[in-house]
Amino acid sequence: MIEFKNLFLQHFSEFFTLYNINEKIDGNTLLISSDRLYSSSFLRLICKFEKPTKGEIFIDNKNIFSIKDKDLNVGFLPKEIYLFENKTVIQNLIYPLKIRKIDKNTAKNLVFNEINELNLKNYLDFYQTPENKNVDLLNLKVKFLSPADKKIIALIRIKLRKPKYILIEDVFDGLTNNLIPIAEDLISKMAKDSKVIATACADTNRNCYADFKRIEIENGVVKK
Repeated sequence: MIEFKNLFLQHFSEFFTLYNINEKIDGNTLLISSDRLYSSSFLRLICKFEKPTKGEIFIDNKNIFSIKDKDLNVGFLPKEIYLFENKTVIQNLIYPLKIRKIDKNTAKNLVFNEINELNLKNYLDFYQTPENKNVDLLNLKVKFLSPADKKIIALIRIKLRKPKYILIEDVFDGLTNNLIPIAEDLISKMAKDSKVIATACADTNRNCYADFKRIEIENGVVKK
């Protein structure tokens, strides 16, 4: 469970991004706001990318700032995706498994199984350039993928890692129609193994969010 107690986040004088938040997040949750500044602040605080102006955050009854970064069992997928651009798709996907010290062959099998289960090769649209022409998807350098394709690769990577808490920021924003079903499928599967906390300014009625608890945020305050 993640708990916010009397939490304030102030960015400018007299402007609070979050104001007196007292909220328990236990289970899959969708944070809804018209301005993603407010909802994304929840995620950034949980990741310790920001520090509250006042108040406390607890993860599984431990103060978040008493937990070492390496022990924070949280995966974050921000709106602006970060991948290793000059590495291949498979190198990017294997990376979190390598960090968990999973042997190379097992890691490859996990990646291949995920790609095949999603039938991903029939969906991704990537740029045809002299460097990647006729190259298998998994051996394609990530820099040649479209931004929408990169989101899918990032979703798969975080799913393979299986952290206890998965934080996802406005994932459907900018996705092409052919990739939306894949993203929905991935989030639905993640929600079975992890606790997913997602943000949305639109696309709040996606099937993958049907059973999520909903928290609405207006001008930094949770609506009751």
